[in-house]
Amino acid sequence: KLHGTMSKKKQFQIHLNTQKEFDDYLQADGFKVVDVYTDWCGPCTTANSLLRTIKVDVSDDILSFATANATKIESLKEYEGTSKPRFLFYGKNVLVDAINGIDGPALRVAITDGVQKEHDAIDGSAERVPYDPSVRPGSSRPLSSKKPSSRPVSASGSRRSSLGTKPEPVTKTYTLAMIKPKAVESGYADAIFTALAEAGLKAVVQDEITLTKEEVEEFYKEHEGKEFYERLVAFMCSGPSKPMVLSSEGDAVREWRTLIGPTDPEIAREEAPESLRALYGDKNPADAVHGSDSKGAAYREIEFFFKDWANENLEKEDTVLVITPDAVERKDDIIAALKDEGFDVGAQKEETLSADQCNDMFEDASEELVAHLTSQPSVVVQVSRLRLFELFPQFVGVGALDELKVNSPNCLRAKFATDDVKIGVWFPGTLSNVSDLFLSDPDDLEVVDKSLQDDPNKTRDENEGDEEEEGEGEEKKEDEENTDGNDGEEKKEGDDIAETEEKSEGDATEGEEHAEGKTGEEKGGEGEEKTNDPKTKADGEKKEDGNMEQENDGEKKGEGEGEGDTPAAEEKKEEEGTPTE
Repeated sequence: KLHGTMSKKKQFQIHLNTQKEFDDYLQADGFKVVDVYTDWCGPCTTANSLLRTIKVDVSDDILSFATANATKIESLKEYEGTSKPRFLFYGKNVLVDAINGIDGPALRVAITDGVQKEHDAIDGSAERVPYDPSVRPGSSRPLSSKKPSSRPVSASGSRRSSLGTKPEPVTKTYTLAMIKPKAVESGYADAIFTALAEAGLKAVVQDEITLTKEEVEEFYKEHEGKEFYERLVAFMCSGPSKPMVLSSEGDAVREWRTLIGPTDPEIAREEAPESLRALYGDKNPADAVHGSDSKGAAYREIEFFFKDWANENLEKEDTVLVITPDAVERKDDIIAALKDEGFDVGAQKEETLSADQCNDMFEDASEELVAHLTSQPSVVVQVSRLRLFELFPQFVGVGALDELKVNSPNCLRAKFATDDVKIGVWFPGTLSNVSDLFLSDPDDLEVVDKSLQDDPNKTRDENEGDEEEEGEGEEKKEDEENTDGNDGEEKKEGDDIAETEEKSEGDATEGEEHAEGKTGEEKGGEGEEKTNDPKTKADGEKKEDGNMEQENDGEKKGEGEGEGDTPAAEEKKEEEGTPTE
C-alpha cells in the first residue's frame, strides 16, 4: 500500500493511450524516452529502476519519460504485436534514435548523448538528425531509403556506432552489496535480487553467512567509536546476511547506491520511495541492504568476503620496493615478508643507484645517504596487490625509525633498517617514479623465484655455471632417450639390419658434428631424415629456433664457428633469456 501511494506521488513516466495524447506530448520541448508496448503485453516495468537511475544521474529538466500503447496509437502501429521492449527517443517531435530490448549501457549512452544533442538543437548550434535504422543494426523498423546519417559515432563504442564498426571493449566495474539479517529473515532477498537485475546489475558471486562479532567489528572498523557502532555490530551478528559482488558496464558503485537510497529508511521513503531501503528497510541499523560508498571501499569489502575471487578478477596496483645495499643480504627475508602479507612479488634486478636517482628519490638526501646508496648495488623488486597504495606505506613504514620500532615493530623498516643512512628499504610514492627511476627497460628484470633458487653460498658466476652444466646434462639425457626410443621403434617394426647400421652410422656422424661445433639447424635437418619420432623432431625444431634467434640478434658468427654455436651454449642462452616463472 505504501509502495502504491508513493509511486503515484513520485510518478516519473507519462502514460500515453491515444494519438492525441501522444501528439501533444511530442509538441513539448525536451528530450523524450518513450517505452512503446503492445496492449496485451504492457509496458516494460523491468527497466523502470534502470531508467530512474539514469534520470537521477543526468538530472536535467529537459529529460522526460513516457509509455505509449502501440495498439491504440496509430502512428506507432508498426511496433505492435510483440512483447520485446522498444524504446524510442525524440528530440521534441523528431525521432532521433531507437533501441530494441533492455540494453543497459546502450540506453544510458543514448539518453546522455541525446540530452546533450537536444541542448545543442535548442541553442541553435545543431539540427536534430532523424533516426535512420540502417545506422543502428538490430532495429525492427524496415531499412530507410534515406542516405546514412551523418551523425558522429559515439566514442563509447555503443550501438550508436556505424554498421560494421567493431565496438570498444567493455570495462566492467564492481561493488560489494549485502542483504542484511532483518531483510533476509523477512523474505525480501528474492525481491532485492529481482530489483538489482532490472537495474542492469549482475551478481557475479554471492554467499550466505552469519558473521561473528569479530568479523563485524573488522568490517565496520571505520565506524568504531560512533554512537551507533555497538547497535550495528549486535544487529549484524543476529542472523544470516547475503554478501555479493555486483558487476556493471557502467559505474557499479554509483548505480547500486542510487538503487538502495538514503541510509535512513524514513528519509528514503520521503526522498526515494522506490529505493530498496524505502521498500524493505526498518529502523536503523536494519536498513535492509549495504552498499560500498567508493571504489576503494568496494575493493576492500569484496576482498573481505571473497578474497580468492578478488585476486583473480580485480585490478591490482603496482610499484617497486628498493632493498638498499645494507639489507641486500637479507633480501630473501624481505621477499618472504612481502608474500606473507599478501603482496605479489614479480621480477627483480640489481642496480647501483646514481646520485641523480638518489636525489629524485629523496627531497633532502644527506651526503652520507647518497654515498651509501651509490656505493654498492641495491635490489629493485616489483610488487603488486589489490589496494597496494592504501596498504603498502604502513607495511614498509613511514616516519622516524625510533617511533616505528616502538609503534610499528612489524613494518619492514623497523625490522631491517639500522639508522637514517642504512634505511633497509624504500618505495616510491607514485607510479611515475617507478617508471622514471627503474622500469624503463623491463627486459633487464630477472624472475624473482629463479634468483631465490640460487645457492646463496655461491657466487653469481658459480650459479650460472651450475645452470650450464645442468643444461648440458639434460641435453645428453634427451639424446640418450631419443636414441633408445629410435632403436626400440626399429626393432618393433622389424626393420632390417641395414637400416639399423645406417642409424648407427648416423649417430656416430652426429657425435662427430657435435665435437666439431656443427649448428643445431644442420643437426635438426639430419634428425628429420633419420626418424619420424615426434620427440626428436621437436628437439630439432627447438635447436633450429635457437639458431634463428642468434641470426636475428647478429650474434651468429658463421656455421660451425665459435663456442656460441655448440648445443650447450645454445641451451645456456635459452635459459638466461627466458624467465621460468
